[in-house]
Amino acid sequence: MRTAPLALALLVGTTGTILWATRFRQPKLQTMEHLTPVYEVKQLYPSMKGPEYTNQKLYLEKDTAPELLWIRGYEAVMVGEDGTTPKPQKFMCHNTLSIHRTLNQHRRLFGCNPYGTRRLFTLSQGQYSVDLPEGCAIPVVSAEKLMLQSQVLNLNTEDIGEKVRHKVKAHFVRDSELKSPMRPLCIFPSGVSVPTSDPQARPVPKEAMESGCAVDAGGCPIDKDSLGQFRTGHWVVPPGRDERHTAQPNLFPFDTTIHYIAAHVHPYAESFELRDLTTNTTVWKADGESLTQGVGLDRISHYASPEGIPVFARHRYELVSVYDNKSKEDQTAMAFMFFYVHDKFFRKPDARALGTSDDSFCGTEKDPAMLR
Repeated sequence: MRTAPLALALLVGTTGTILWATRFRQPKLQTMEHLTPVYEVKQLYPSMKGPEYTNQKLYLEKDTAPELLWIRGYEAVMVGEDGTTPKPQKFMCHNTLSIHRTLNQHRRLFGCNPYGTRRLFTLSQGQYSVDLPEGCAIPVVSAEKLMLQSQVLNLNTEDIGEKVRHKVKAHFVRDSELKSPMRPLCIFPSGVSVPTSDPQARPVPKEAMESGCAVDAGGCPIDKDSLGQFRTGHWVVPPGRDERHTAQPNLFPFDTTIHYIAAHVHPYAESFELRDLTTNTTVWKADGESLTQGVGLDRISHYASPEGIPVFARHRYELVSVYDNKSKEDQTAMAFMFFYVHDKFFRKPDARALGTSDDSFCGTEKDPAMLR
């Protein structure tokens, strides 16, 4: 008799999920594909030091009437110079796709909350695709330019001489073909940071600070903390374990739900955790796994759910990274999370606004997620 309520609850929950999935009909998925130029691996390339490529004039669709599109996913794989032959993913340092317009332009068009990032996707060793949950997507305009950035990594001498390139695909659907409303997502990035005075961050020349680039571990001073000191999102891990905690008191500017989390870390990352200090609980924790042979990250877990994780503006959060450098040499480190949250401020633009949208870009706008 005591099992009946539980059985009924499970049935109701399962039925609700089935009904939701049935109610949301996925329209035909469109794909934009792009190949980067061929990179020749001439030597060892630590993180952020390999051959790189930037394309600032990429479109999901070109030469068509401006319309609202919803990006559902993104992927990047390493291939040979023929553009087809698979190559090991350990050659990927990172691959990113960003909105070319400024944040302010994007907010004016979509009515988004005044926070977030131009960065849409960041792929790196351990995660080579993002598939957003059913019913969730990122709104863009077909006529607006996107920016693709990619870079090669090589941590193994036996791989010198290879020729590789990135093959990327962006998957999207047309708003005009939707049978059910899409849940709009916006992205909030946040990462572990260390003072540039930290010995493991290594000294950063003044001119590097002023230009926004550092020479320590390929890192960048990202901002001044409450004490007025510069902090960097890159540091060096000597052989052994390394644990870092960074408080995030204003991580989410409004109460919402997280529907996808992607973690950007380097080889030898063991775990990366988001903690709610207000409730003293773990919100989500990513687990990393390194290659069994050679140096590289084999896998880093991610989170995806149409139901989502509730998060709150008044809660204090903390990011905790753990590295276990099992090599005999110093290794570079980074730990960034990208939170894809329900954008409650989204406003669907009308046809006139879509047709007059401006995709020009002023590079002086500050965006912390543009750190690679």
